[in-house]
Amino acid sequence: MKLSVDGDRKFQRLFVSFHASIYGFQNGCRPILFLDSTTLKSKYHEILLTATALDGDDGPFPVSIAIVDIENGDNWKWFLEKLKIAISTSRPVTFVSDKEKGLMKSVLEVFENAHHGYSIYHLLENLRRNWKGPFHGDGKVSLPGSLVAAAHAVRLDGFRMHTEQIKRISSKVYDWLMQIEPECWTNAFFKGERYNHITADVAATYTDWVEELRELPIIRKLEALTCKIMELIHTCQMDSNGWTSKLTPSKEKKLQEDALRAQFLKVLFSSDTLFEVHDDSIHVVDTEKRDCTCLEWKLTGLPCRHAIAVFKCKGSSVYDYCSKYYTVDSFRMTYSKSINPVLDSFKDLAGENEVSETVQVLPPTTPRPPIQPEEKRYYYRKGEPTRVMSCSRCKGEGHNKATCKQPALPVNDALALALPLLATAPPPVQALDDPAPVLSLDAPPLALDTLAAGGGEPALITQPMEHAAAPGGGEVALITQPLEHAAAPGGGELALIEPCPGSLSPAQAS
Repeated sequence: MKLSVDGDRKFQRLFVSFHASIYGFQNGCRPILFLDSTTLKSKYHEILLTATALDGDDGPFPVSIAIVDIENGDNWKWFLEKLKIAISTSRPVTFVSDKEKGLMKSVLEVFENAHHGYSIYHLLENLRRNWKGPFHGDGKVSLPGSLVAAAHAVRLDGFRMHTEQIKRISSKVYDWLMQIEPECWTNAFFKGERYNHITADVAATYTDWVEELRELPIIRKLEALTCKIMELIHTCQMDSNGWTSKLTPSKEKKLQEDALRAQFLKVLFSSDTLFEVHDDSIHVVDTEKRDCTCLEWKLTGLPCRHAIAVFKCKGSSVYDYCSKYYTVDSFRMTYSKSINPVLDSFKDLAGENEVSETVQVLPPTTPRPPIQPEEKRYYYRKGEPTRVMSCSRCKGEGHNKATCKQPALPVNDALALALPLLATAPPPVQALDDPAPVLSLDAPPLALDTLAAGGGEPALITQPMEHAAAPGGGEVALITQPLEHAAAPGGGELALIEPCPGSLSPAQAS
C-alpha cells in the first residue's frame, strides 16, 4: 500500500495491492493485465485506476488498484511503476488498454519485455463513435462483426478479406481502422498472449462496485472495495469446489464442441509426433511442439479439432495437452489466498512526497470534469443475423432517408401524385349545423398572402380533409400550406367543423 500527498498535504494518489491478488496472478493466471480507469463519482472527482487479470474461466481477477486525484500520464506511469514492484514477475506480460488513453509508451518504458495491445471492447466503442456514412451493402450494423473477425484472423489473407468487407461498406471507417496499428489488435500480427477474444468491458465489475460507494470518504471507499474483492474471492472458491471436470466450465465446453467436430476427420500417421489430418483442407499436427498448421492450438492453448482427432487415434488424453492455466487446479490456485482484515494505519515504503508519519491528509482540489452525456452501449452476438438498412425515399439499400443522395420531390410533383387519390374519395360528409362561419370547399383556393379582411386570427386546421368533397360534385381544392393569413369573408374566423365520432349528420338525422 502506498499513499502520496502533494506539498500542501492534499491527497494525490493511493496504490493498493493485496498478497492474495499477487499470489493468484503469479500462480494461476495467464500473464495478461487489462488497464482501465473509472470515476468514483464523488464531489472530489477521484479516479480509480485498475490492473485486472483473467482467471482460467476468463473471469476478471483484480490484481492492483489505485485512487488518484486526476487521470494523466504521470499518475499512470506511477501506477505502473508500483505495479511492477508488486507483481515482480519474470514472465513477459501482455498489457491491454484503451487506445485513446495512449498508455503504450509508459507500459513499454516500465516493463521492458512486455507486449501491449488495444482493447477490442474499446475499439468497438470507438468504431461506433467514428462511423460515418454513406454505408453500402449490409450497412453499418455489420461493421462490428467484421472488425471482430479481422481481429481474430490468424493469417494475413484472412485479415485482408475482413478489412476489405469493411471497405466495401464504408471507406471512411476503413481509413479510420487502417490508422490503428494492426500489430496491436489482430492475431495475424500480435506477438503477445491472445486476449482479443474478450469483447466485454473488463472494468464493468469496478463500475458496478463504484455505484454503491459514491459519496463515502476515501478510507471508507477503500474498505468497501476491499470487501468487494474479498467477496469475489470467496464466491469463486465456493463455485470451484463443485466442479468435477479437469478444465474450467467455459474451456471444457469449447473442448467438447471441438471433439464433436473431430469425429469425421481422417488422420494419417507420418511419424510418432507428426500427423496429417484431412478436413476441408489438409493440416499437419505436431504433438511434440503442440502446434497445428491451422494455428488455433498455439493461439488458444487448447488442442484444435485436428489435434483432438490425432489424440483419439493414438489413444492419448486430450487434457494432457491443454494449457495449465485452464485447469480447475489453476483456477483454485488463483483464489486460494484470502484477504485478511486490515487494522493498522497506512505504512510508508520510502519515497519522495510519500507519507512517513501520521498526518492529516486534505482532500484534493481537482477541477470538475466536463459533463458528458451517457452513451448507449451496443452488444453484438456472433452469428446473429443483421438487418439490411433501406431508404424510404429511393428504396435503395445501405443508407437511410437522412443520408439519401436522391433529391426530394418538388411540391408540385407531390400534388400531382396526390390528386388522383383524392378523385377516388368516398361520398361527401355533411358538416353539422353550426352558427359559426364554415369554410366552403367549393370556393377558389385562398391566396397564401391574403390578409384577413377583418383582422381576425385564422383557425388552425389540424386534420387532413381526406374524404371531403365540394357540394355539387365540384373539385376539391388542396391547400398545402398553413392558412396563416386567410380569413373568412366579413372578418370572421375560419373554422373547420368535423362531426363527433358516432354522431349523425344532418341528412341522417332528417
